[in-house]
Amino acid sequence: MKRAKAAVAVLLFAPLLLCSQGAVPTEDPPAVEYVSIYPVQPDDPEWAELTSASEMLAACRVPAEVIGALSTPQLVEAVLDYPMRICILLFDDYQTGLEVLEGQCDALAALMEREDAASAIAARLEQQLTAEERDVVAECVEYRMAAAAAHAEKEGI
Repeated sequence: MKRAKAAVAVLLFAPLLLCSQGAVPTEDPPAVEYVSIYPVQPDDPEWAELTSASEMLAACRVPAEVIGALSTPQLVEAVLDYPMRICILLFDDYQTGLEVLEGQCDALAALMEREDAASAIAARLEQQLTAEERDVVAECVEYRMAAAAAHAEKEGI
């Protein structure tokens, strides 16, 4: 579960890390066959009619039977397609943002339960990033993991 959470964080933050390093993430179409499971997206006229965050979150809910029918790679795509994923940036740290997002995004909650989540996310990152971008992400992840380990040691966790 910890490995999957770290992988999801990298998947969601990789484009931000790359942009801050001056690199532009590639946007190749996914190798996985995926059709959006969300009935409304921010660029749809119906989205403009939603007047509150709670309405937007409700519009992004997906029935359990739809989520359950998705393969793990399709769940990865569904997380990336989640209309409210930007909300992860509203928190002081990625851990809190990820926990809140997991409570809001049905696809992310399901992905976190899959045994093969980390490998599916790694495969998606491998497909999405160039070698240079992978190096940047690896450096950022290595730094973040070292910082997390230092914090855990300090707190006696």
